Amino acid sequence: MNFFYSDKYKKYIPNKFCNNYIIYGNDIFLKEDSIINILKLANKLNFNNTIRIMVDNNFTFEIISNFIKENDLFIKKKTIILTVIKQYHKILFKNISKLITLLNKNIFLIIKSDKFDKKDFFLIKKTKIQINLINCNTPTGIQLYKWIEKKIEEFKLNLNCKIIKLLCYYYEGNVLALNQILKIISIISLTKSLNLSNIKKIIFDQAIFHPSQWSESILYGNCTRSIHILKQLFKNKYNPITLIRFLQNDLLILIIIKRYKQNIKKILSINSYYIYNIRKLFFNKIKNSLDNKKIYLILKFLIKIELMIHKENNEKIIWLHLKILSTFLNK
Repeated sequence: MNFFYSDKYKKYIPNKFCNNYIIYGNDIFLKEDSIINILKLANKLNFNNTIRIMVDNNFTFEIISNFIKENDLFIKKKTIILTVIKQYHKILFKNISKLITLLNKNIFLIIKSDKFDKKDFFLIKKTKIQINLINCNTPTGIQLYKWIEKKIEEFKLNLNCKIIKLLCYYYEGNVLALNQILKIISIISLTKSLNLSNIKKIIFDQAIFHPSQWSESILYGNCTRSIHILKQLFKNKYNPITLIRFLQNDLLILIIIKRYKQNIKKILSINSYYIYNIRKLFFNKIKNSLDNKKIYLILKFLIKIELMIHKENNEKIIWLHLKILSTFLNK
């Protein structure tokens, strides 16, 4: 069994053939990108007949068995892509040995899942199958920096460490947007020389942000970043209620963490809060920097904005108050 991060397996897979893969993690872009690259390898090896199967309430192992047994004089090598729906994850991995018995040297298997834990590892290990595990969780910190470095190599760009740090700063948590901005920079580089100043302009003009990033910037106390994100969200015509709900949800989780300090790890693992790895890092960093008084003031101001939305519905005033809210915890 071999473990790889999504940016490190590309150099390995062409040299040591393996026709079984588990692609797991919270990042949709990285998972799809990994599947595309693995399918390229499969096609080179003549695994040209591909079927995509959802592991949901309609799934049975007979679907796989029937596909494998289908007779075709010209196509013997086949690829199966299993996309595991969250609530059916345990069902598939509990029966992984049954799946393995259906495989043979002419079957190329790709399993795509949101997670892969210790129980899954031991269930796979028992089967003694050769398999590559590819971690597609959103990279953070030094991992994100290295991911950008590898992407820069792919795009044949010459970007210094200051520019890479700038990209990390504006695009942490959004690998899809980061990949898109690097494509844009690559195209612009064909006709124009690149420096920190014009790359800043490209980032400001092209940046696509999510409300969760606005919420995080406010709670980190980063006034400049939170206002910049808010401007981009306004340009992209986000509903103010959507922004309010994201911030309220983050504050709720923070209150729960502060109330039950001894069970922080358990709280951060509760699926109902949808706290993925990158957000766990955020809550771990922020949990001690905000006292209850500050949380109360933000919640009070959020209620004021929401009442304003329902009563006045004056868009200009609402966005002005969201801007004021963005500076609440300026450090």
